[in-house]
Amino acid sequence: MGGVDWAELALVSRVEQWMAAHPYLFMISRARLVRPARAAATVTGLQALRQRSDTILPREPQDLGRVPTGSFRLVDLKAKTASNERADRGGRPLVLPLKKVQSTFPSMITVGRTENNDLVVPDEQVSKFHAFFRMVGDRVELSDAGSRNGTFIGTRRLEARGASVPLAPRDRFAFGAVEFQLFDARGCWEWLRQLDRFT
Repeated sequence: MGGVDWAELALVSRVEQWMAAHPYLFMISRARLVRPARAAATVTGLQALRQRSDTILPREPQDLGRVPTGSFRLVDLKAKTASNERADRGGRPLVLPLKKVQSTFPSMITVGRTENNDLVVPDEQVSKFHAFFRMVGDRVELSDAGSRNGTFIGTRRLEARGASVPLAPRDRFAFGAVEFQLFDARGCWEWLRQLDRFT
């Protein structure tokens, strides 16, 4: 997204200034991303080995049934430190605006791990072209593009290449095991202001 640190930008803006300059919906994740070592196929594997406890909000009782699909890598838990956890983004949440930036597929906002998508989620469990959003009037819809690890809204896995499902602000969704929450511009600004120095 052109190197914009949307979280930092929100924190240095007043709410009126932020909303006027960025009238978008935003998706926010506090997940620890696992960057692919090189360009390769999407990783899948044993669900129990993937550690994804960094959710935006505490899990709701109804979410306990969804077990993230599983890419995996072995991690030395004894060597795990707070500084290692924040290495990817300095402990900052991943904040992405739902807006079209690529010229391909003009009717959709694409999501994937490669740079040719509108929204880049650089995680080994996210497919190169994983899912897409459509803006229908003032409504936003999400569809899975045939991803390997699935797209979820709450606990429901979307059908690959199936019908779009509407989303509303505050809804939680995931690409593989990378969880996000949807916010309008004001909600995004308020949520980011609640964080204590992105910890």
